[in-house]
Amino acid sequence: MINSTGRGFSVLVANDHEWTARSLETILSAQGHTVIRAFTATQALERAIQAKPDAVILDVQLPDGDGMSLCRATAPRRPRAIDPRIPDHRRTVRTP
Repeated sequence: MINSTGRGFSVLVANDHEWTARSLETILSAQGHTVIRAFTATQALERAIQAKPDAVILDVQLPDGDGMSLCRATAPRRPRAIDPRIPDHRRTVRTP
């Protein structure tokens, strides 16, 4: 998949397990995406602010914080974030 500029997306991968981060980098890079790695929540926040990635893949538990807190901390800096684990209630709520 490519973005509107005809190039791959920039993706921040925040995971404290180096083999997982490298595996994701290998898969994403092979598809033409640029990968920025971070191993802590602090690094991820700094790199998200600096690089402004198109997408972020976060580990739920990082050594100095968790992925959900990191999402909340970066929320004002991104237009819309979607967590695929959390259902979109607009689709699931039924009206009488």
